[in-house]
Amino acid sequence: MKGVIEYRKKMDGFTDVGETVKAAEKIAASYIRFLSNDFTSLEKYSETISLIMRRLLQYEAGNHPFISGHNGGKNALIIFTSDKGLVGDLFHNIVEKFFQEKAGYSFLITVGEKGKSLITESNVAIAKSFPGIPDEVNSEMVNGITDYIFSQFESEIFRKVDILYPGFTSLTVQTPKIISFLPFDFKPQELADGSSENFSLGFPIFEPSKREIFTILLKKYIQVAFYRIIIEAKLSELSGRTVTMEHALSQTESLIKKLKLSYFKERRTIATQKQLESFAVHKTI
Repeated sequence: MKGVIEYRKKMDGFTDVGETVKAAEKIAASYIRFLSNDFTSLEKYSETISLIMRRLLQYEAGNHPFISGHNGGKNALIIFTSDKGLVGDLFHNIVEKFFQEKAGYSFLITVGEKGKSLITESNVAIAKSFPGIPDEVNSEMVNGITDYIFSQFESEIFRKVDILYPGFTSLTVQTPKIISFLPFDFKPQELADGSSENFSLGFPIFEPSKREIFTILLKKYIQVAFYRIIIEAKLSELSGRTVTMEHALSQTESLIKKLKLSYFKERRTIATQKQLESFAVHKTI
């Protein structure tokens, strides 16, 4: 009888685990849809800023250090992971990619506790760390990171800033990706007909100046680009978690099925034993 009770407890326990896994999978899948919508909205916002910047870029703003760069400072790398796990080997692949490329960087910034933990385990110094971005992407947190990067770059502490993050290919494929972030590669786009805009009619007078306005717009444009990277990283994270949860749910259901077979087998054994004992009693009488 004790064996039956133990099997029953295990089945109930794994059933609870299965429900938790299902909930985690549904939450991750729902955020993927929302983030995809955000990504589309950012495209439109980015295009609007770009239209104005294309005109301003015809003037002295083209020599802006955020675009042309400067000679002083360190090569910095920002590594994106998360504060949450359950994403398979996604973050381990990110850290492995870092160790392949780490010789080219002297200043390391981490976003997310998982990456920070994996890197510090290897006794690598992290110069600056930020908490992971939540599933509901917080613009204040994003702006806090970009403000720090801008200030370090403007002070010529950074000469170059690259970003390592999990690139999103599909729900089942996420690949570590390193891209150059600052100096920012802003190139005026051609018009739909392939021609360039005509500025021969001049440009309105702005206050305080075209350069200051360009700087403000450029920072916003770079923040949008940074935000899009974060969304792609979150899509990869949530996709990895969804697939991992699907696999975990499949494993849990398989364990429950095996436990049920053992449970019913044990019940039949006990029932058969009782029948044999009852038959033996009646026979002796």
